[in-house]
Amino acid sequence: VQVSTTHYEGFEGCNTVEGIDAVVNEDASWFMNHSCYPSAAFLVGDMAKMVAVRDIEPGEEITFDYGTQEAAYFPWMPDGWECLCDSDNCRGRVRHDDWKLLCDNYVYPLHYFAELLQEGIQERREVSKCT
Repeated sequence: VQVSTTHYEGFEGCNTVEGIDAVVNEDASWFMNHSCYPSAAFLVGDMAKMVAVRDIEPGEEITFDYGTQEAAYFPWMPDGWECLCDSDNCRGRVRHDDWKLLCDNYVYPLHYFAELLQEGIQERREVSKCT
């Protein structure tokens, strides 16, 4: 929340634009919501740049699928959290291992996934012998 022309509150203890920039490190995902039917995906190796993956209607929120970028397990949320995207193909929950489901079902091409997940995806796809 911006509280003055130069200061903010409620963002990981940062209260200036410079402080926020240092935390997010040009990572646009800090400011985006998840959707199981995303409108955008990140360019490989650049979390500051995205491309549309489908037509985006005027006024529609730009979203991405957290399963393409996240694999962090949080013990206090072992089953992830409820997904509220309301898309026709909603998975119902956002989990740390969604990338495996997305990989196994070939929902997205490899380059939509974070570099840290790509090796595991290639290994899973090689083992399953899917093309």
